[in-house]
Amino acid sequence: MEEKMKTITVENGVTLLTRNVENILFESMWKMPNGVTLNSYIVRGEETAVIDGFCGWDGYPESLFKLLKECDVKLESIKHVVVNHVEPDHSGWLKDFKKIHSDFTIYCTREAKSLLEMYYGEFKNIVAVKNGEELDLGGRVLEFIKTPNVHWPDTMMTFDRESGTLFSCDCFGEFGILENHLDSEHKPKELDAREEDRIRYYSNILGLFSMNVSKAISQIKNYDVKIIAPGHGIIYKENTEYIIDKYEKYASYQRAADVKNALIIWGSMYGVSEATIPVIEKELKKKGYHVDSVNAESTDIGTLLMKAWSAGTLVIISPTYEMALFPPVAAAVDELCRKKLQVRELMFFGSCGWSGGALRELKQIIERYRIKWEMKAEYEFKGAVTKEVEEKIKSLIS
Repeated sequence: MEEKMKTITVENGVTLLTRNVENILFESMWKMPNGVTLNSYIVRGEETAVIDGFCGWDGYPESLFKLLKECDVKLESIKHVVVNHVEPDHSGWLKDFKKIHSDFTIYCTREAKSLLEMYYGEFKNIVAVKNGEELDLGGRVLEFIKTPNVHWPDTMMTFDRESGTLFSCDCFGEFGILENHLDSEHKPKELDAREEDRIRYYSNILGLFSMNVSKAISQIKNYDVKIIAPGHGIIYKENTEYIIDKYEKYASYQRAADVKNALIIWGSMYGVSEATIPVIEKELKKKGYHVDSVNAESTDIGTLLMKAWSAGTLVIISPTYEMALFPPVAAAVDELCRKKLQVRELMFFGSCGWSGGALRELKQIIERYRIKWEMKAEYEFKGAVTKEVEEKIKSLIS
């Protein structure tokens, strides 16, 4: 379900255009149980700039004219278009826009310029900006901050000096539709309740690029940022430190997380390996671990990644299947390694019949990706979960 785009005044001269979208897969693969917002911005000095486009515009000129009228903006006044990131949810509108209005200049990075031309053909005017370059709208100056690989190589942020607004594109975003779009409209508990949508967004979309996110955060700390306006999610105006602190924490999780936060990732063909879970959970809790678990067979990879992102201990439970890891478990482990989750403690438990192999493949996947996971316990046993097997598991969990 898509709502009509609505307009909200963020600050004098800065207007948010936003739309709630539900029942789609982000990037055609990531589930969003609570949907997502698509945010665009209009910034006005003597001249007008559009930042990250009319996300969700249906392509019909009449729809755009109506929207601009609501914002009190004339089409011919739009002289500047800032493209912080070329991914189609931010730039797809340009293909239709240039058919009805050609007298504008695009400002983007050199990498973005190349992508725009590949996707949408030639544009009349494109300026490939360098880090720190400026655009004067007439009494209002925008500065461009290159933040490559947050999360594409083309990415930059745009800083409005007058209002102190940082248009951060995908950085500082989150999943989840919104009725109220400013942080001041949410109580602290309401913001905290959105944690799952934030960490799902971060781990799924930006997680691999955590080092680049950390660098970007260091860059923006040199600016007097008063408002953070992302491409998805809440606009932070009252407490920008809230979302900056969250993102610093999320980025740090790629390098390490609390070892006492354990996630069991399991799969089981006929219930034998599954029967180890109560034993393992009980023993981990006795040792002071916080324990969560996900079934790799029935859990979408985005949810699994969200739960694993802050887990410092990963417990893999898998039977041997065709002399290797059970395929759903193998796929889960592979995705965690692709996102380069480092410095985790690892445990493995699993049943086999005539031969093992699950543990061997687990080690091969880790080695292939050169991931720093320390194996703290490993036990591949044959047949059912007997008392002897239970006691062995207990003895291995420290």
